[in-house]
Amino acid sequence: MNAAENRGAQPAGRSLPDTAMGLPGADPIGGLLLIGLAGPAVWRRLVATVR
Repeated sequence: MNAAENRGAQPAGRSLPDTAMGLPGADPIGGLLLIGLAGPAVWRRLVATVR
């Protein structure tokens, strides 16, 4: 949980590129962690957008 909190400490617009730079291939992982921390409503919106 500490790793997720550390990534989420930065503004959402900045955390994803920083995560990708810090850990290769971690951009989707960081995005999923941020979405998971944000809550189920964000998951539903993302699924609706993808569909």
